[in-house]
Amino acid sequence: MNRRRLVVVVAITALISSLATYSALTYVRWKLAPADVKGIEKLRRVISEVSSRYVTDVDPSVLYEGALYGVVRALGDPYSDYYNTEQWKELLTSTTGSYTGVGLYIGVEDKYITVIAPIKGSPADRAGLRPGDKILKVDDRDVTGMPSDVVANLIKGKAGTRVNLLIGRGGTQPFSVVLLRENINVPSAEGKMLENDIGYLQLIHFNENAYSETKRELDMLIKGGAKGIILDLRGNPGGLLDQSVRIAELFVPRGVVVSVVDKAGGKQVYESKSEGLKLPLVTLVDKGSASASEILAGAIKDRGVGPLVGTRTFGKGSVQTLVDLPDGSGLKLTTAKYYTPKGVSINGTGIEPDVLVEVPAEQKPGEDVQLEEAKKIILKLIAEAGERGR
Repeated sequence: MNRRRLVVVVAITALISSLATYSALTYVRWKLAPADVKGIEKLRRVISEVSSRYVTDVDPSVLYEGALYGVVRALGDPYSDYYNTEQWKELLTSTTGSYTGVGLYIGVEDKYITVIAPIKGSPADRAGLRPGDKILKVDDRDVTGMPSDVVANLIKGKAGTRVNLLIGRGGTQPFSVVLLRENINVPSAEGKMLENDIGYLQLIHFNENAYSETKRELDMLIKGGAKGIILDLRGNPGGLLDQSVRIAELFVPRGVVVSVVDKAGGKQVYESKSEGLKLPLVTLVDKGSASASEILAGAIKDRGVGPLVGTRTFGKGSVQTLVDLPDGSGLKLTTAKYYTPKGVSINGTGIEPDVLVEVPAEQKPGEDVQLEEAKKIILKLIAEAGERGR
């Protein structure tokens, strides 16, 4: 072996030794278990093999990005996912109350992408999509078994473009719906006065503006002479935990609103520090009431503030944390479970209403049997409150 070749071999050996030492120090700094080290080395080996041996050129960064998606999806949790920089920006934007799409909140139920609720007035709402509908295909692509966030990104797109959804509904034949994407502005709350001095407050979403908008609408109803309130949580897919707790204080008197328990068993109890509503309250719920909606509904029911009317809620009893990553990407990760004031987990089961009112299959346009029942109940509660006040 000539001197030059020897120098090259020594240099390469030194480089490999240096990299191995660096990797070892990195593993020590991370305090990784031997199984973790073995797994990371295997991942590096697979990416190296694919990059060098695959039939066409492959960008290693694409492979690492795919591995990141795979790590989180391996959890089998429909509410946890990895987001690249563009997806992360869209997710953060959606909590502010506006985005581009068709106006659908979706989740996973029995491996099917399921409509939690359409946004009022959105393309999906105008097309007649309902809570419980199954999305089978997006533009002829089978989405069964896919994470909900992946499907959401397939449905989203530029305003003015179209997306074709194949929908399954009950035992009927699947049907196609073509929706035109548009800019979706999501109000948090809307209120109006009904007959007989009944205040009606619809809470649409728990985004960043939810508390301020809900308080504004509720204050207007009370100043307008409302003698009782119907709170409508139907079709509300949830949102931010802090907003649900703050809104609960508008209705629930001093005491527990919700308890959140993390992986280590650490428990954080969120409480109302207000006097509550001080007016009769009836709350409407259905299959589309999920997550933060269920926190509020659970507190109202368990604390005896007023009856729930409608159908069983969705059943999402977990809390997700948003984790920013250095390059502008991020994680949405399930980090805790929550429990109602009576210590009940509603995950996978939902909340049973006090008064069950099913929506008839042939409900006429403009007819709302659940709201009509809520009106009857609130009038009775108003009358009882009047009797007690005499």
